[in-house]
Amino acid sequence: MKIRTAAIELCALVFLAGTAPAVSAAAPAVVAAAPAVVAAAPAVVAVIEYASTDDVMIIRGAKALSIDDPIGFELAEGDQVQTGRGTLLEVRLLASGAIVKLAENTTFVLRRVSSSETSLALVYGRLRAKVEKLSGNQVFKLAGESAIAGVRGTDFGMDVLAPRTRDATAPRTDVYCFEGSVMVTALVDALAGSQEGLESIPKQFIVSAGEMVSVQKTKTASEAIKATIETSIEAFWKANDFTSSATNPVAAPESSTIVKPQDQGDVKAAALPANPPAAFAEGYDAGFMAANAALDASTLWAQDEMRILRKAASRQKGGFVAGGFIALTGVGLSVAGAILSESGDTASGSTLTTSGMVVSGLALPFFILAIAIGP
Repeated sequence: MKIRTAAIELCALVFLAGTAPAVSAAAPAVVAAAPAVVAAAPAVVAVIEYASTDDVMIIRGAKALSIDDPIGFELAEGDQVQTGRGTLLEVRLLASGAIVKLAENTTFVLRRVSSSETSLALVYGRLRAKVEKLSGNQVFKLAGESAIAGVRGTDFGMDVLAPRTRDATAPRTDVYCFEGSVMVTALVDALAGSQEGLESIPKQFIVSAGEMVSVQKTKTASEAIKATIETSIEAFWKANDFTSSATNPVAAPESSTIVKPQDQGDVKAAALPANPPAAFAEGYDAGFMAANAALDASTLWAQDEMRILRKAASRQKGGFVAGGFIALTGVGLSVAGAILSESGDTASGSTLTTSGMVVSGLALPFFILAIAIGP
């Protein structure tokens, strides 16, 4: 019976194999008649309300979008906005009604924009934001090269610009406040000596109206300094104030999705204008690449916080290991001294015992430091 069943199954397989070419030949006609499947367009989260020139680039999904007129252009989460030489831009965030103004030669990323959370990133350049008072558990934060600003409702700004000292290892980050207050988390080294590979840990400041925090990393140190706003910053924003109002947010457009623009190819292959202004290229590319390498636009606040905690724990572990090794060395010397004393060499034994106590004492600062820099 089993042999007969197997023979029937074998015949069925042979029959199907013989008819397969005919089925395959007919299949393409059916596929060709099927409608094309269009990927869903991303949701609109922001709109460009003002642009002083049309020298604006939008990067979405690692591709440059074609823009004839930036005013009214709809933005989605993850979009990267770049302004050229002499271009000022104002972006309205639809969920909160906040208005964000970008200065020239600025690169800015819309990480996450929703009714409960707004997470933005300034890769390089100068930015100012006017945020109405938030309610409930709403969160609004802006991340830069060496600092993260969190606000509840204020008028503030951030600069990530070329350093002013030759030994600087990263762009300088300034966070300043015109109205209200800002919670600034500066990422600085725990100790002077960043050349030894020490990672950044958070140091928090409350920045009130008229104040600023500057964070600068050099080859030998990293520091955050709180001071009054520099006159050059006040003068710049006085001359380039908002043109849009933050008190009357615009309504979301009737269409809830963005019409997918024509694919412009990879960003690396996207062509710039034939004759871009020379000043746009000077001093911009190097600063942008350095800041972009240091700031991962795909990360969010929670990931930054976890990275900081993990590295602080790693440093704490190193302190305990170093302290433990020194303490064990001291104990070993003390034991050797006791053995010599028992054998009759009292002078040598006393010397080793004293040395062991001194070495053991040297381990104490390492234990204190490990506790102090722990997460």
